[in-house]
Amino acid sequence: MIDALSIATTTFGVCTSLGLGVSQLSSGLGFVKNIGCDVGANCVAAGGTWSLDGFGKENCLGGVTYDTCSVSWQASAQAKTDSYYTLIGVITILATVSVISGLDRGIKTLALAAITCGFIVMIFVMYADNTWYLLNVMVQTTGYYLQYVIQVGFDCEAFQQQSFEWQSGGGKLWMAHPISERMATAGVAMTMSSSNCGSMVNPCKQGLIMAAGTALLGTATPLSATATALLKSFKMSPVSLGHLKTTGDALVAAGVNLRGIPCGSGWNTTHYDAWSAWALRGSVDTALPAAVTGATFPRCPETITKDVMTWGQCEKFQASCPIQQTYYGDTNKMFMDWWTIFYWAWWITWAPFVGFFVALISRGRTIREVIVGGFICPTLYAIMWFSVFGGLAIKMQRTAEMALEVEPDVMNGGITCSEHYSGGVPITPKAKHLARAGYYMLTCMPKDNQIYHIMEPYANATGFLQFFLWLGLVIYFLTSSDSGSMTDDIISASGLSAERVPWWQKVFWCWTEGLVAIALVNTGGALKALQALSIVIGLPYTILLCMMVPSLYRLVKKEVGDEDIATSYKFNTQLGDIFELFSPKCGSPCSPGKHVTSILLGLVFPFLAVFKVFKHLKPEAPTQAMLIGLTAQCFHLAWLIFMIVEWANGGRNAHNMAWLWFTFFLCVVTFARVEMRYKHKVWGSVFDDIFAAMFLWPIALAQLQMMAETDGQDKPLYWKDADELIATMQSVADDAGEAPVKPSAAEV
Repeated sequence: MIDALSIATTTFGVCTSLGLGVSQLSSGLGFVKNIGCDVGANCVAAGGTWSLDGFGKENCLGGVTYDTCSVSWQASAQAKTDSYYTLIGVITILATVSVISGLDRGIKTLALAAITCGFIVMIFVMYADNTWYLLNVMVQTTGYYLQYVIQVGFDCEAFQQQSFEWQSGGGKLWMAHPISERMATAGVAMTMSSSNCGSMVNPCKQGLIMAAGTALLGTATPLSATATALLKSFKMSPVSLGHLKTTGDALVAAGVNLRGIPCGSGWNTTHYDAWSAWALRGSVDTALPAAVTGATFPRCPETITKDVMTWGQCEKFQASCPIQQTYYGDTNKMFMDWWTIFYWAWWITWAPFVGFFVALISRGRTIREVIVGGFICPTLYAIMWFSVFGGLAIKMQRTAEMALEVEPDVMNGGITCSEHYSGGVPITPKAKHLARAGYYMLTCMPKDNQIYHIMEPYANATGFLQFFLWLGLVIYFLTSSDSGSMTDDIISASGLSAERVPWWQKVFWCWTEGLVAIALVNTGGALKALQALSIVIGLPYTILLCMMVPSLYRLVKKEVGDEDIATSYKFNTQLGDIFELFSPKCGSPCSPGKHVTSILLGLVFPFLAVFKVFKHLKPEAPTQAMLIGLTAQCFHLAWLIFMIVEWANGGRNAHNMAWLWFTFFLCVVTFARVEMRYKHKVWGSVFDDIFAAMFLWPIALAQLQMMAETDGQDKPLYWKDADELIATMQSVADDAGEAPVKPSAAEV
């Protein structure tokens, strides 16, 4: 079962990565194809005039047909999808060749090629750019990482998640009625959302710039400079201010009786409605003047809601924010779900693949070497990589913002792109000249293009960098696909070494991953469904990983020869015997029928198991054993009764009372297991006992009952089964002439 789950998680993890990353590879291929292509020169060669001084996307004047340096596979949605198919197919073919070539020849060679491409680009830009700045970013990033890794690692956004309790129906996740319904029942009226977003800027979609706007009209005066400075402080650029003055002067010249300068979009274009009648001093339902119907109004100033009155009035805001953001500045309550939870689960789905593969290539190494090579070195490399490219991205973004005079909402990560960019294309003269120099507001560019745009300030080296960057990304995907396929190969072959796995099986798993990825790209919404599936699969694997932590700790104790665990025992029946139909290979002192009977009794009548356990623990105190057993039975019965009441009558808080008594019952089971371990020198921890009682209490009670009834008969030494398995594997390896390299205790 664990092998099947591991194969599924590995396949889904790799396919999710291919599905999410293939669009970036497709976009990057367009940059590589256009190395050396000059749109301006093509326009001039075709007889047109190339000019960056106009507004709009088109820069070639004269109506000529010329090479726009665009690529066919980016021309439409279907063309993009077709390019995704091709890229996934090519990657799958190369991954198949790599897996068949073996670990040392194929996968190792690709891994070295990938990291070489990465270093080529990273080291070049460190020399080509401000090296001192990038080194400072590395040092500063390392400090931030060390400072926040613990804090952010434990951040669950608890107060932001409280927002679920305030929405209608949301509180039912955890309680009988959400808080919003309770307030309504109590007669307390609450506005759950409004245009007031607290400290976050909420752009105005349709408004009226009043005193400051009218001060700019006509001939410039000293008041005009004050008004200009005020509106600039509200994130209005010189382009918007020029548009505002031009539009306002035209409306005044047309005889429109203004209260202020209209801004934003969505204005009625045929007749006065209630808002425009007030703003433009007209009569409701009468026709608008021609100057108004044909006007394009400037963008409204950007302020927090409470500061709107300093520049005018706003009729329509862009966002409606929850009350928690208004009062406390809380972030989006869904961030934890679509960011933290998704990436946590996605990374967990890679755990069996990465763990297995790292173990495969680490054979014969010490634990210290594995930690340094598999944890510390990748962390340091990630800090270097993201410091360099993240630092360059921030530098480019800040340069473009200052050059275009676009002030961002730093505290909330907001930026307005529509004034200078449309669909990722510069549309103002200043933005066009900036792009010609290789600089963009990266947040306004398509996400798949951003890393390639970072390479553009390096003039004649741009193509060189973009090529190696794209090639490195392709090879990184290749190494993920081939190593994931190899992991599936070995697991599905019951642990055979990579050399012994049939070649056709390697081909099967490579193409299974490739075809699944193609199917995901082809089916709308399937990739999001797979992301959701990653979260679902990540949950049980999280539990398995938590179990692996103490398992590794115990294994290390065995390797160094700690006497406490080497001389300890296990229970004579195991919690996992159910998976072997209660006839485990290691043997059991009780028959399968006894196992089943004990589990059923523990499920419905726990008194018997608890009584026998404490009678076994303290034979001289049968009355005490009787009282503890009756107490456990009462707790268990109370749990059932209150759950029935909740189900039958909808009794409010009845289920809460039920789980209260059930918690007390689990405490009794945990205490019994702890005491039994101490009596029979069974190695373990209180956390093991809590886990067993919480999730497997009928089986745990049956285990304790049979241990008591047999007085620990045939309880094995803690490492007996593992030692026998190691001996068997050693024998098989010796017969095959492949004796495994086993590190000594001193090396570990």
